[in-house]
Amino acid sequence: MTRREFLRRAFGVAASLSGLPSLLAAGGAESPRSSKGDSPPMTVPALSPQPADAPDPRILVVSDSPDYYSTRDLRLLYPDLVDEHDLHKGPVTPALLAPYRRLWTLIRRAEDAHLLDYQVIRDHARRTGARVVSHLFEYARGSDLEFRFRNAASTRHKLRVVAASDPCTRGFSVGDEVYWYRNSSDIDEPPVGHYAYREVVCGDDPAAGRRVLARSTITGGAMWIEERFPSGGVILAYDLFSPLSLVHTQGDPWILDRGTFAKYLPAGNLFGGTVRYGRYQTRKLSVEELLDLIRSFATRPGLAAKVEVRDEGPSSEGTPILSLRFGNDQGPRFQLVSVKHGMEWENVYGTLVTVQALLKGDVLDLERFCVVVIPLLNPFGYRHGCRHNANGVDLNRNLYRNWDRFRGWTDEISEPWIFDYKGPARGSEPESQIELRLRDEPNRLCYLDAHMMAGAPILGGSGPNPDVLTRLGQQIVANLKNRYLIRYLDDPSPRQLALESYPGQPGAEPSGQSPVYSIWYENIGQLPDVHATVLQTDLAAEINLTAMRGIAESVT
Repeated sequence: MTRREFLRRAFGVAASLSGLPSLLAAGGAESPRSSKGDSPPMTVPALSPQPADAPDPRILVVSDSPDYYSTRDLRLLYPDLVDEHDLHKGPVTPALLAPYRRLWTLIRRAEDAHLLDYQVIRDHARRTGARVVSHLFEYARGSDLEFRFRNAASTRHKLRVVAASDPCTRGFSVGDEVYWYRNSSDIDEPPVGHYAYREVVCGDDPAAGRRVLARSTITGGAMWIEERFPSGGVILAYDLFSPLSLVHTQGDPWILDRGTFAKYLPAGNLFGGTVRYGRYQTRKLSVEELLDLIRSFATRPGLAAKVEVRDEGPSSEGTPILSLRFGNDQGPRFQLVSVKHGMEWENVYGTLVTVQALLKGDVLDLERFCVVVIPLLNPFGYRHGCRHNANGVDLNRNLYRNWDRFRGWTDEISEPWIFDYKGPARGSEPESQIELRLRDEPNRLCYLDAHMMAGAPILGGSGPNPDVLTRLGQQIVANLKNRYLIRYLDDPSPRQLALESYPGQPGAEPSGQSPVYSIWYENIGQLPDVHATVLQTDLAAEINLTAMRGIAESVT
């Protein structure tokens, strides 16, 4: 297949490469993708979340297994908002459900299925507008549908999103293929394991308001099913058991577990607006695909400002480094740079999601402010999955203020390719020289430097007003509340996604003083696959947009 043919199939391109439509389709429209798994068009949901409009935000868990892992997870995700009803102590009745507009049902044992009259759940959603999340088993039994357990053997099973429905599928596009399986091996992510999943045999039923949102890529069975009612009520039934790891505390979203990582996203979208900006990326794009994507912003219609794509010069491997420039070129300037370290590859997608959000025009006044973005500063490192540029230099050390005195933190010698080799001279690298030119541009207001690590996110920086940085950190923490559950590498249990450290936080280092706001952050990343890209892009956009909006307001 030629490159032009690939782009046409993957992205729907009919024009020349210079007019390549973006993977980030405007307006959040869902776009189909090649059935062979080529990269999907990425879309961005509305900036404002759509929280459940329940008069009482509490959640009732209806289960045959009190305090099972999912109940514990929900209590972490929605503190002090989760009640539980044990089916062994009595049936579900309309009176029991009456105070609740958010329900979660999970039947763990087939022999307990008779304890739940699912029609009572359905009638409650139909009558009151409640939002319900159910496991496929009890949903199938209450809908006269066939439920199946499937063994994918050594194949890491994926489901395919086949229909879009806001808010349930927010973060995903039609055609996305998402890891979804239970690892029943006693080895985490083994080369050959026992990967299982559940499905229901059904199709769409318009008369019942039922639509299949996702199907197995192997057997085609329904794995995400939605019912909608005129009252606004929604039932989202999906496979809650298979994204479960028997090795790691029963399936909470562990950072390296592909099969479990997305398990709470559909439910979180329905209950509380988990995904605001984030987009799933079905695979890591090549450098050439990324450059075509960046160039496409110059010809995309319907944006709030005209975008200039500028070739800033060659990288150390000769690949062009491109910038996106839009807004008032004479106005106060925001600058955003990502992928200084190539193994922090996921941030390029968070940066592009940020650009798409900015070009809606409702974050910054683009008639007043200027935005300059370099999504991919280190093409060589991105291409090869390494920290350094093509000369073996750590670009984040090449411009150290104390470059003369900096020796390195980890190795007994200082030479190319050691962990934090600073280079033969300060600013010696072509990528660093481009960054220095950015620093010389006029009217600089804020510089954002995006990084990633396989741990909890942190934020740091300096600026003319330390209180502004503290307020930014506090606002980001508030914006992330009750949205994502995650377990980092060595965590014994999951926790909510939050900034672990930010300037002005009690116990954190104070921010520095500088005439320009200089902000750096560590997103969650350096992962071996794309399973976390919804969270990663959501977090990157949350940090970038909150910082830009807050700093713009501070100078208004």
